[in-house]
Amino acid sequence: MSSTAHDRRRKSSIPFSREFLLSKGPMASAAKSHKASSNAHPLTKFSTSLMFGIVNSIRAIPTMYGYAAIVFGHSAFDHHMPALSKLVIFSSAIHQLMFTLMSSLPFAIGQVQNVGIIFLSVMATSICNALEEDDSVTVEAMIATTIVTIGVATVSLGICLVVMGRFKLAALASYLPMPVIGGYLAYTGIFCLFAGFALSTGTVINDLSSMVNALGDGHNILLCLPGFWGGVVLLAISRNIKNPVALSIAIVVMPTVFFLVLAAGSISLEDARKDGWVDPLEKSASITDIVALYDSTLVHWDQIPRQIVTWLGMVFIVAFSSSLDVVAIEIDIGKKLNINHELKTVGWSNIVSGLFGGYTGSYNLEQTIFTCRSQTNSRIVGVCVILAEIAIVVVPASIMSYVPRFFMASTLVFVALDLMLEWLVLSYRKMYLRECAVVWLSFVAINFFALELGIVIGVGIAALNFMVSYVQVPVMKRRPYSPGVAPNFAESVVSLRPRFSAAVPNFGESVGVRPRPSLTARNLAQSTVFSMKHGSVAHIEFTGYLFFGSAVQILDGVQKSVFVHKQKQPGDSDDERGTQRESSFLPVRRSGGYALECLDGTPAPDESVQPTEFVIMDFARVSGMDATAARSAFLILQNYCRIRGINVVFANATSDVRGLLIKNNVAGESSFFATADSALEVWAKQSSPEENEPAQTQRRGYSNEPISLLLHRYLGEPDNSQLLRGADHFFRRMEVPAGHEFYHVAQASDSFYFLARGSVTLLVNEDGSIAPNQPLSQLQTVLPGSMFGEVLFLSQQSRQSAAVTAESCTVFEMSREQFAAMKVEAPALSVNFLDVVVQSILKVVVSSEIAQGGFSFVYRARDTDTGEPFALKKILCQTDEQVQLAKAEIQAHKAFAHPNIMPLNDYAVVSSGPETFEYYLLFPFMENGTLREMINTAISQDMRIPEAQILDMFLQICQICRAVAELHSKSPPLAHRDIKPENVMLSDEGEPLLTDFGSVTTAVVTISKRSDALMLQERAAQHSSMAYRAPELYDVPDNTHISSATDVWSLGCLLYAMAFGYSPFECSFYDSGVVRVVECTYLAVIGPIKFPKNCSYSPRFSDMIRCVHVCAMLRRGVRLMLVMLQVDFDPRRHGATSVFDVIERLHGLGQ
Repeated sequence: MSSTAHDRRRKSSIPFSREFLLSKGPMASAAKSHKASSNAHPLTKFSTSLMFGIVNSIRAIPTMYGYAAIVFGHSAFDHHMPALSKLVIFSSAIHQLMFTLMSSLPFAIGQVQNVGIIFLSVMATSICNALEEDDSVTVEAMIATTIVTIGVATVSLGICLVVMGRFKLAALASYLPMPVIGGYLAYTGIFCLFAGFALSTGTVINDLSSMVNALGDGHNILLCLPGFWGGVVLLAISRNIKNPVALSIAIVVMPTVFFLVLAAGSISLEDARKDGWVDPLEKSASITDIVALYDSTLVHWDQIPRQIVTWLGMVFIVAFSSSLDVVAIEIDIGKKLNINHELKTVGWSNIVSGLFGGYTGSYNLEQTIFTCRSQTNSRIVGVCVILAEIAIVVVPASIMSYVPRFFMASTLVFVALDLMLEWLVLSYRKMYLRECAVVWLSFVAINFFALELGIVIGVGIAALNFMVSYVQVPVMKRRPYSPGVAPNFAESVVSLRPRFSAAVPNFGESVGVRPRPSLTARNLAQSTVFSMKHGSVAHIEFTGYLFFGSAVQILDGVQKSVFVHKQKQPGDSDDERGTQRESSFLPVRRSGGYALECLDGTPAPDESVQPTEFVIMDFARVSGMDATAARSAFLILQNYCRIRGINVVFANATSDVRGLLIKNNVAGESSFFATADSALEVWAKQSSPEENEPAQTQRRGYSNEPISLLLHRYLGEPDNSQLLRGADHFFRRMEVPAGHEFYHVAQASDSFYFLARGSVTLLVNEDGSIAPNQPLSQLQTVLPGSMFGEVLFLSQQSRQSAAVTAESCTVFEMSREQFAAMKVEAPALSVNFLDVVVQSILKVVVSSEIAQGGFSFVYRARDTDTGEPFALKKILCQTDEQVQLAKAEIQAHKAFAHPNIMPLNDYAVVSSGPETFEYYLLFPFMENGTLREMINTAISQDMRIPEAQILDMFLQICQICRAVAELHSKSPPLAHRDIKPENVMLSDEGEPLLTDFGSVTTAVVTISKRSDALMLQERAAQHSSMAYRAPELYDVPDNTHISSATDVWSLGCLLYAMAFGYSPFECSFYDSGVVRVVECTYLAVIGPIKFPKNCSYSPRFSDMIRCVHVCAMLRRGVRLMLVMLQVDFDPRRHGATSVFDVIERLHGLGQ
């Protein structure tokens, strides 16, 4: 399982620089090849293609003879092997024809492959064993039944592959564990070894016992030795010599040496035939002989259904192998391929091959990569292979009568040794030792039992291995206790949200914590770059144990979370691409160009997403992983990202997971980070202009551009945007020398500036104060394209830093007089300017209004970096009292770090006029809405929530009681005073969150005179909803005490509303039990709470609600309510465990 989020966190600790974070990785070697080949002379290109076509033919044809020996290993086929061998070669020609016509790779080589022929061999042997029990069945009937069955199986396989490709089901093959595939491939290797020895000796060798019998003859051992050592030589060359041509040369050298030895020893070819080194001349086959094998009258059709189980195994194995072949080709050529399209190509190739009675085939991985590396981007190579194979089929004579047997056998021995070495010996390099044991056990099971049963046993062993691995995962981990940090009202908001930096106003308080260098050293131009790039960071967190069953989910989920530009189509103009202008290092937002898509080619979910540049794969919550997940998911994802120039790093990986990723070439040592934050910080540091651009580039200025254009670029708007048109009139252009001071600490904020050329140094007091005339230390350097001084200017606060030019500069200044003039002369421009600057400071874009009340408005917004949704609350303050209330709300949120109190992410304040301020508060957006919405769902279903469910819900809501108790525990205690369903949000995890702290005030109030009583009563009327307001707040008496019991009253009303849909003081109940909403009045709170006559709730439930006592002295406290809930109403008695359970039940009942 995996969860996906775009990271927005930053830490101060920055590890050493790692250059690979900014490198785009080795780009496609194929791209260079294509470029080189396209520039070559046509004749040169043709001759090169022809040469490599011949080389591929030399490599392919001998192997086909070996595969024929594997498929037709039964003794019944001995006298017809020349014709059957040509049938295999003809099938390879058909495969090559289909790949040449359909593959997206012009250099693709498609042949009959060893992966499927083992299944065909099992089918052929099974048919012969079944039919030879009947003495009336002739050899010709066995052959006819076998080749027709194989043809039907191949066609059916092709249809399945086409369907899988058509419906994009290629990933389903990944559910087969890699160790089981390894065991099967090792079995294929030993089968190839048997076939190689059989080809060398001319005897039937298809298992260990027959091989021992054959090698009991010394002459047979002599015949096998050249083929065996030839295979060893080919294996050594393939593993130690990188040039792929070397293998082809070695293949040609072997028969050449044979004939040189014959010549040197004056030995005739006929003598060699007599000694068994070459096939006899009489074994030949014409096209007529091949056609004669297809005699439908001799076919025993009842044998075909008996091969279904073997056929099913073949489908999975061939699909899996073909997918891995495509991935391997992708990795080598550096270009992403459409696996589903290529799987359809393989499918159609098998369909056509099967219709001609042919055999299963797929990409020949080695030869395809070999041809790609030859810089040959032509289908002529495939045509040459087709012609060579057709020529072999057409010529009446058998090629085996003229070349040594060991020549053909050596290619099979080479394949055998390569597969067995890779999976039985070197498998420890790519998987855990326990998985290596699964490979061996699968290999033994396939050899000991039937092929299909052996694979099933192997899957069972892999599942058992997964269970053992999962059981060994630790279920607990001791963590050292670390007490939480006590809230500090005097603390700068730097500690509240790091990204906001030191520019956020702190309402005149001293900065208690010095801004961290890692955050403040980046100037605003760099912050703009980082902001835009930060949205292109995909932080992907994986959860649980990653095994072969989760590989598909991982592959799909990550590709849906990584966004890339659509590939450029022919004829597209380069001018439309969003680029970074040569004259400016400020990013320019795209106004056109290519659309984005997910990494898997599906459309991006949102047009506003940014292309991904950096992927963090976080294993913090991963308990373990197997080799299948590493190879079938992460290796493929790493390759796809590398092809698109996206850097991938890994964080929080355990030593086992780390080792597995390294073993499978998914990542190198430098790709791992201790935490996701450290990876992000390194990337952020290295991607900033100050780190990467030369000094002369950074100092490059904007001498001629108008301020409106620079502001549009600063805000990420297109150059032709009308948003701030006319702003040039209100800015003053200044040319200032080095050493010029714009402002000093504690000075009034009467202007703000935009730096167009040069550099400006920002300095702060060394002691962290904001007192004037103190020793200064450098905070950061402002570079061209940066705005400075605007935040404190907009909030009308005194300067907390000084600004001095480090060199001669060009600066645009807006004074407070010009700012006021803009409001009068261009009010629309003024509003746009304020809104855009606030959104730029908070790094959000507002989309729509979702609520309003009084002087507050709530908007839905999204983070410009990540697209993450937020709720932006805007508070209009026109009086000093309103300003103090807004400050108090912010301070209340800052004071608490409780899981059931809505967190405050950011805030900003802007002066929109004389004594007029706008406060902006940024909160997480809760998709599940409020408790009121959940209650309304019950009402719309014309039902009441059962008591057990209400109690379970309220025990969840008792978390709100804890949050209220947190308020009450402060010194002095605080009260919320407006607890109601509308102010209880439900988080994504279903946890209740108390919000709207605009009503929070001191809980204990002593009323000593009438004016105090009237003031409290008026405040309660403004900030406390009538239906949930305690009676002592309606008509506040003189000489009384108001306590936190007001919140207890509201909690009782909240519980009542959950039961009946409304507060007890906004409803009238009739004998019929029908509920009608009426105007709430003061009289409604006189007397005890009444319940509807048809109330079905228990006395203990009603007793809980009766904590809403008219007399505040008699009400239970919040902590006593918690005890009652936890002791009397244990949720385990009722079944439901979360608010989500209730929501699901409500929707279920409604349906």
